[in-house]
Amino acid sequence: MTLIESNKEIIQEKNINIFLEDCFDWRDELIFLDTEINFLKIIIISYSFETSIPNLFEKIELFISKFNAILDAKNIICESIKKHQNMLEKMKTDKIIDSIKLLIEQHKNLESKVFAFFTEYKNDKREFYDYMLSLIR
Repeated sequence: MTLIESNKEIIQEKNINIFLEDCFDWRDELIFLDTEINFLKIIIISYSFETSIPNLFEKIELFISKFNAILDAKNIICESIKKHQNMLEKMKTDKIIDSIKLLIEQHKNLESKVFAFFTEYKNDKREFYDYMLSLIR
């Protein structure tokens, strides 16, 4: 093995380790999201609000629907992360030196999807919290 090949292998292994850390971090966040959404749904369906609030039940249904859609999207993202993680693990154990550019591109693409998912989730959660605050005041 030449020095260049050896350096490529070291660089690839470092990238794979960084990418695997990303995958573990994303999956941890997504696992926590399940708990958080279940908690928010319990708050919503507890119906501890005055029934005279205009459009209350429509809003409750809207939030439940949004949270269910988020959980569905989360499951799709989790599956993508799992596939990516499995590919990375295989590359790491088999010491496959494929195109590092392709690996980086795939990872960045998944990273963009995860970021977009969390951005949308945070916006939906912010809308929910704002609405709940308006009920409390």
